[in-house]
Amino acid sequence: TARPQAGGVGGAQRDYAAPMVRSRTSFPALLRIVVAAAATAGSAAVAMITNARGYSSVSTAMPAAPEGVTEAAAATVPDVVRWGILGCGDVCELKSGPALYKAPGSRLVGVWRRNVAKALDFAERHSADAGYAVRAFDSAEALVGDPEVDAVYVATPPEAHCELALLVAAAGKPCYVEKPMARTAGECMRMISAFQEAKLPLYCGYYRRYLPKFLAVRDALPQLGGISEVRVRLTQTRYTPGEPVLHDWRTDPEVAGGGLFMDLASHQLDLLDWLLGPLFSVTGMASRVAPVPTPAGDAEGASTEPPAAEEGVQLIATAERGASSGPPRRAAEDNVRLMATTRDGVLVSGSWNFAAPERADEIEIMGPLAAVRFSTFNDMPPVITDVSGESTPLVHEPQHEHVHYPIVCAIVKDLLKRREDPTAKPKCSATGLAAARTNLVLDAVLEKYYGGRALSPPYWLDQTALKSSPSPEPAT
Repeated sequence: TARPQAGGVGGAQRDYAAPMVRSRTSFPALLRIVVAAAATAGSAAVAMITNARGYSSVSTAMPAAPEGVTEAAAATVPDVVRWGILGCGDVCELKSGPALYKAPGSRLVGVWRRNVAKALDFAERHSADAGYAVRAFDSAEALVGDPEVDAVYVATPPEAHCELALLVAAAGKPCYVEKPMARTAGECMRMISAFQEAKLPLYCGYYRRYLPKFLAVRDALPQLGGISEVRVRLTQTRYTPGEPVLHDWRTDPEVAGGGLFMDLASHQLDLLDWLLGPLFSVTGMASRVAPVPTPAGDAEGASTEPPAAEEGVQLIATAERGASSGPPRRAAEDNVRLMATTRDGVLVSGSWNFAAPERADEIEIMGPLAAVRFSTFNDMPPVITDVSGESTPLVHEPQHEHVHYPIVCAIVKDLLKRREDPTAKPKCSATGLAAARTNLVLDAVLEKYYGGRALSPPYWLDQTALKSSPSPEPAT
């Protein structure tokens, strides 16, 4: 596999062209097609990594160890996986970062983020907690290429998942990527192809597969007497009429892949994939209810009325994102519907509304003998209700303080096993292939709203404006 050169990777190009995901196409068939197509690109895909947003630098910076803290000695311990983090932001503070140095056989040895001062601060604070010095890097390439880093956790927003994962694959190291795995299924397939070619494992951060609450749900499914219907509902109050909607990267399709549907529904859809198997015949619709977002820090005078939209799609003027020219961008969806079936033909429906007057969070799996209902994003215990109407909470162990801890333990076991047997298959179920199935579902639901999910031309731009604009002059 081609190795990026010091001083930058690729160029400023951002060409993530990928096959479009069509509705009513089963995952297994599409996966074979897209993986085969991605494989034809081979290692050349690595050369397409961009540094347009500043993900490249060349030197490292290491903070002095806090008083009373010794340097990491993991180099002399064979049964340890030494981790580096790319993007040590909020999710790493409590949910995931500490798990990398608290799980058995796991150490966090280095971190990076674009803001070097914040990387240094993160490293210093977590060095004190870990009991040894965690290094801070000012370059993604330097961290990935460091010989003391065995595996890499990519915790940036989804926009950078593909490019950074390809960098990790080129360095010959396993990778654990935050969810959703990428902005589109096409990016997921490029990642899968790179790691398959390098014969390396790729995991995704769908940690709920390993939490006691959802393990209790899985164990209760046989009590249903089969499955007859599945319903998913999530509503949140993210928009109040008369108040401006501020910009958030989670609702910027270029960065997040879509709106909060991508960020939150991905967890729920992955749970269905894990509990019931892949979804088939996926169809969906999406619309925008709230006004277009106002740039961060510019709430005064912001519009509070939804502008006119064609077929439920709203556009954001390019100037509102700080750019001087170019076609308008699509505002992220905030109201989504899904219909699908399981492999056995069970109907699955889903509803997501982020402009609702109330909060609701429920997945309901029904069978002839009972139904189990559970939330995804709160601590309420799952409840199973039998045909007599009697409801019983499902008892389970308490959740770990660091929610990534159980899945990190599973990944570390996999990686240590690979040292004994490089051909060993992953036992951790949260693989890149499983995560790509969820992205395929997300794409199928959002395809009509965005007019496709290809990255060239970018789906987040108004395609009508792109088609009507004059072609650029050829380079000389």
